[in-house]
Formats: sequence, structure tokens, C-alpha cells
Amino acid sequence: MKGKGKHLITSAAEHHAVLHPMHYLETLGFEVTYLPVDDTGKVTLQSVKDAVREDTILVSLMYANNEVGSINPIAEIGAFLAEQNILFHTDAVQAFGSEAIDVGQQHIDLLSVSAHKINGPKGIGFLYRKNSLHLPNFIHGGSQENDHRGGTENTPYIRGFAKAVSLMEAERKESNRKKRELGDYFLSGLEKSGIPFECNGVYPEGVPHILNIWLSGMRSDKMLIQCDLKGIMLAAGSACTAGSLEPSHVLEAMYGKGNPRATESLRISFGPDNTTDEADTLIALLKSIHNKQYKNG
Repeated sequence: MKGKGKHLITSAAEHHAVLHPMHYLETLGFEVTYLPVDDTGKVTLQSVKDAVREDTILVSLMYANNEVGSINPIAEIGAFLAEQNILFHTDAVQAFGSEAIDVGQQHIDLLSVSAHKINGPKGIGFLYRKNSLHLPNFIHGGSQENDHRGGTENTPYIRGFAKAVSLMEAERKESNRKKRELGDYFLSGLEKSGIPFECNGVYPEGVPHILNIWLSGMRSDKMLIQCDLKGIMLAAGSACTAGSLEPSHVLEAMYGKGNPRATESLRISFGPDNTTDEADTLIALLKSIHNKQYKNG
């Protein structure tokens, strides 16, 4: 690809599954532009237009942000890139289970999905590739997967993934409704508890299963310890950075480095089996933490 150009574009709020490969490609001589996001976590079409160069060969932008749930203007960006003959990849891991994606209408050349985000098996995903796009072999040593990835296919995981997709498609509308209602219930209860908070992102306009809240003055790391002791599984950033002590790079991209939101926010993800009782348990715990912290205030 470097023979056609060496310039790549992504955003500062991408998952590390994209950011780290981009950093690696920079060591191979590629040049990467990391687009800013606005205070809702979105990339704008204009920022993409401004960043494109004559040697731009690929743009990779997430469909929905994994920490705050904001949805990027994928169709508009895809249409522009198609006019420029620039390849467009989107990380759709967080969007595939809730959004109706049309790779043709949205001019998507490459799309990544992971099974575990739709309650399928961990350790399997797929990469959609437009038929007219040729990719070199990824793993040599066999002719599996149309000569792209050598090695015996994991048939049980593939079947499990396919089953998860069929269930997801049949239940998407109802599942989205339940998750949104649970998010609304939680926010209403949190407001009634008297704890001051703000939502990070564009709730309720983003994907229905992600809610990110800023609890001013309450440190994320301390809240997570208390939640863990009660068996409540939350995160301050993405699940893949759960062991990191660094502030959320997504919230820093949205609000700036040093902003307290990056170290005082919680990401809550709703699944199909979560209940209002569990939401009440979390609200009660957060109220207890808040009251203890400010009892002398």
C-alpha cells in the first residue's frame, strides 16, 4: 500500500485495537493523522476533508465509540471518501449489535466486528471486505478463508458466532428498547438520589448499551474498587484498559488533557440480562460513596 501512498487517517478517540497498529505503522514509514473529536466524542466530516492529502490511502474511524457510545457520521464520511477513491475502514464492534449497518449505502470498504459484543463466543470476529478490494495473505501456510488466512477454522466458534448474529437480528429492536429504558431508569434514580452528575457523550442519541457519567469530585479508581468489592463490574475507560491507571484517552480527546472528567467518570454497559434491581444497587453504592466523601463538606 505504501507504493500508492503513505498517509493514513484515524481519530484520537479510537480503541487501542486501532491506535496501537497505527503507531506501529508509523515505525514502518507511514504517516498518520489523528483527528480530534468534538465534546460529544464525534469526528466531523469537515475534519476528514481537511486532513485528506493526495497520498492518503486509508481512513479508519470507529462506528460507535466504545466508551461514550457516540455514533460517527459514517455514511457522510464514506460517501466523501468514495469520491476521493480512499479506502474506508470502520471498527463496528460496538455498533454491530444495535445499529442497522449497510456497507453499500454507507460506502464502507472494510468493517470489523467481534462476536463477544453480541453475546457470541470470545476469541472470534470477522473482517468484512468489499468484493472488489484485494488483500494480501494475512497468515501463510494454508488455503483457508480464500487464501487469506491459513489455518484450520474454529468451526464451533464460527457456528456460535453465526447463531449469535441470528439471535441479535431477531431481537435487536426489543433489546435496544430494554437497554435504553434501563439507562433512563438508572439516570432517573441517580438524579433522585441527589448525586450531581453529567453524561459524557450524546446520551440518549448514541448506542443504547453504553452510558458514561461524570461524578464530579469522585475519583474513578476509588469508585471502581468499591464496585468491585460489591461484585459490580464497571470501567473508567474501555474494558481492554481496565488494569490501566492512565486517564481515559477518549475523555481527554473530548475535553482536553487534565480535565477532571477523565479521572472522575464511569462507563456503564448494559446487557440483555441486567435488571432495575441491579441499577438500584449501583445507585445505592454510589450514593454511599458520595455521602462518605462529602460528610465533612
